[in-house]
Amino acid sequence: MIKDKKKFCEDLKNFFKAQGLTQQSIAERLNVSQSYVGMLMSGSKAFGKNAAQTWADTFGLSAAWLLTGEGSITGEVVLNNQSGDNFQGNGMTVHHENRCLLDQLKKKDEQIDRLLRIIEKMQGL
Repeated sequence: MIKDKKKFCEDLKNFFKAQGLTQQSIAERLNVSQSYVGMLMSGSKAFGKNAAQTWADTFGLSAAWLLTGEGSITGEVVLNNQSGDNFQGNGMTVHHENRCLLDQLKKKDEQIDRLLRIIEKMQGL
């Protein structure tokens, strides 16, 4: 449940304003009615789990924030390398939409490592 509904609604509106998106354009992207978007953005209707996840996936918002109003509005995560840090010891903030790309790159790296091990074994024969 959202504690400060007024701040939540203002933050949500400001997020989309900064993106240059109107309620109508949001509705079109989600294939829902503009009135439904308006109800969610005004706080007259609360986000459910499915709607929160859809908005998170589509716009890079945090599903947890949409459900509770707490934490970061965006689905940013801090990724660390194996030693617990990143470039010059600093964490790296990654937006949700880029996280999927990073996951794909990680899988490709793992595949390359497997292929290199196979090649090394073949060369040893």
